[in-house]
Amino acid sequence: MRIEQANYSNQEDIEHISAIEDAVFFENALGEGTLRREIEYGYCAVLRDDMDVIVGFALVRPHFELHDLLRLGVMPCFQGRGYGSWLLSHVITRFPGPMMLMVRKNNARAISLYERNNFVITGTTGESWVMRRSTSEPP
Repeated sequence: MRIEQANYSNQEDIEHISAIEDAVFFENALGEGTLRREIEYGYCAVLRDDMDVIVGFALVRPHFELHDLLRLGVMPCFQGRGYGSWLLSHVITRFPGPMMLMVRKNNARAISLYERNNFVITGTTGESWVMRRSTSEPP
C-alpha cells in the first residue's frame, strides 16, 4: 500500500474515488464532476493497493486559516485495517494548520478516529457534528 496525490485529469482515478464515495457516503455522495473540481482545486491523497487500485482517499480543501477535510473514505472491504488512520495522519502532516470537518452523528467509528487525532466537537449542523483540530496538538 502507498499514499500519493490523486490526479484530477486521470479518469480512472476519478472513477475509483467516485466508487468509494458512493460506497461510503451513499445518499450524501458527491458526483464525479464535483469530486473532479475539488481534487483539481484542493488536495486529494489516495491509498493504492499493490495492484495500483485506489482503496481509500482523503480530500482536503486547503486554506491559509483553516483547512477543511471534506472527505475521508476507505472501501468497506478494507475498513478496520488502519488505512483511515494512515490517510488522516498523512493529511494532518501535509496540512499542519487548524483543520475542521463534519461527521455524521451516528458514525461512531469515524468520530473515535477523529478524537484520537485531537479533533474536538465544536458544533452541530443537522445530522452532523462539526469537529476541529488546532495546530498546537501533535497528530
